[in-house]
Amino acid sequence: EAQQSIIDGYSYRLGNAPQIEIVGAASFGAQLEPLLAENSVDVLLLEVHITTMPNDPSPYPIVRAIARLHKKYPALAILLVSMHTDGALINSAMKAGARGFILKEDRSSIQELATAVQMVANGGVYFSRRAYELSLRSQSDDARDILTPKQRQLLSFCATHPEYSLDKVAQRFGFKPSTARNLLCMVYSRLGVHNRASAVAKAAHLMPPCLVHAVI
Repeated sequence: EAQQSIIDGYSYRLGNAPQIEIVGAASFGAQLEPLLAENSVDVLLLEVHITTMPNDPSPYPIVRAIARLHKKYPALAILLVSMHTDGALINSAMKAGARGFILKEDRSSIQELATAVQMVANGGVYFSRRAYELSLRSQSDDARDILTPKQRQLLSFCATHPEYSLDKVAQRFGFKPSTARNLLCMVYSRLGVHNRASAVAKAAHLMPPCLVHAVI
């Protein structure tokens, strides 16, 4: 159950952000789908300990709930806030379709919650510093080796700036446009996709720390 004080705290953090409008709040996971069906929602902010039903206190059903919501609402950006320092849970949630994870011990990220919401709303991925460290530590070497560091850096920038043309991306990195194009083509090949948006989405699910907008 999401305590009213927690809901009030998030409302306070987000209420003064000019580009954010709070359209609803739910105390239990079972209340989410009716809320989403009745409102136009870009970002869903979830406490990981929020329960799916009053008689189900386990935090782990949240992963199944994320997968179900992501399938039904693929454009919905899901941002998680948690006190659970479990790297496997963080990665499972991201692979299920979440776009960000904030640990409550990362107080600066909680204080800048509106920034995180706007980042995931714009198509990016957000980790607080400790969540990023735990996620990276729990991943296999094979997952980290899918892309080279340069490819990850380029794709991360593309996730942060989806509106940038290829020429502008190349200029930002000091590349020739042909170099940026070749690097992206190699990324597409390694991820088995055909365009930038698909590469960003797949990389976020396979290896979330590769696409970090901000580590605060």
